[in-house]
Amino acid sequence: MDPANQRTIDGLRLAIQDEAKGYHFYMMAAGSTKDSQGKGVFTRLAMEELGHLQFLRTQYSALLQTGKPDEKARLGRRPRTAAPATIFSPEIYARLKEAHYEMSALSIGMRLEAAAVKLYTEMARQATDETVRKFFDELVAWETGHYDALSHQHEALQARYWAAGGFTPY
Repeated sequence: MDPANQRTIDGLRLAIQDEAKGYHFYMMAAGSTKDSQGKGVFTRLAMEELGHLQFLRTQYSALLQTGKPDEKARLGRRPRTAAPATIFSPEIYARLKEAHYEMSALSIGMRLEAAAVKLYTEMARQATDETVRKFFDELVAWETGHYDALSHQHEALQARYWAAGGFTPY
């Protein structure tokens, strides 16, 4: 097998594992948050990760079977990601002192998305096939959008969460 294809196949294996982890994490987050808006956003993120997973599996199978990516496979239209600081409803502020799970979910989600961006950026950089490069670049855009939404919400809540929980020295 061509070394470039083998690198892509190896990268796709990692990407498939990461997208599966992301799907399961976001489903767990949706099931665990007490915030109804958060449930909806985490469920949507899970469904987007599932779409990525299915797309990556299609590409993985195509490369194994034909040595070429499936040029007909599509990631779908990227929806507008949650607006900054709108993953959770405003009601979260009323119970911010007890929002440990939600704050943890934001932090863990950010780490998952940052790792995906790093992997997909590297895979796009290494790609010798234009179709492969383009689909990894598209995945970078998706995951960057996820990261940005999580990060904005985290930043919007962090100082108040610390103050409500007595985590600040003042």
